[in-house]
Amino acid sequence: MIVSTDDPEIAEISRTYGAEVPFMRPADLAGDTVPDLPVFEHAYKWFRGPENDPPDAVVWLRPTAPLRTVDDIEAALKLLVDSEADSVRSVCPVEHHPYWMQRLDGNRLLPFDDQIEISKYYRRQLLPPAYRLNGAVDAILCRTAPSEGMLFSGDMRGYVMPIERSLDVDTELDFALLEVIFQQREGKRKP
Repeated sequence: MIVSTDDPEIAEISRTYGAEVPFMRPADLAGDTVPDLPVFEHAYKWFRGPENDPPDAVVWLRPTAPLRTVDDIEAALKLLVDSEADSVRSVCPVEHHPYWMQRLDGNRLLPFDDQIEISKYYRRQLLPPAYRLNGAVDAILCRTAPSEGMLFSGDMRGYVMPIERSLDVDTELDFALLEVIFQQREGKRKP
């Protein structure tokens, strides 16, 4: 496992747990607003170095999705190989269906998408299945990425994960929820 970080403390913790940190990410590739593509390109440049053997695929594991399992990672990679797709991204069922999303024009509440005939979907059971990216596992064939200025393009497949492993920690509320989940897990482990 290779860790890409700009933080020396994170690098040291990563090494302690057996990961390799062969390079440090420059400051301009750190922060909440940096897209995935330049971070991928920076890491992949190291992989293509003269002393390295570039991988066929990269599995991207974001630290903001700590509830994924080894089984999730292996299943996403298997889907990538078996489907011969360009990439696989983990998804989960949506908590709030996009057909029921709204927008504000001033204080007037309007449908988010005027093309959807919401009267057809007046009950949750009538809604078609919808999924959201959960940020847990992305597997990418290196020969196909990046293309057209995007990290994920071409034949993309979805690996469906359950909602209980799909927490993407982006807010303080998400972090508080994660702490509760870990406390409950720890409580179940004690005799």
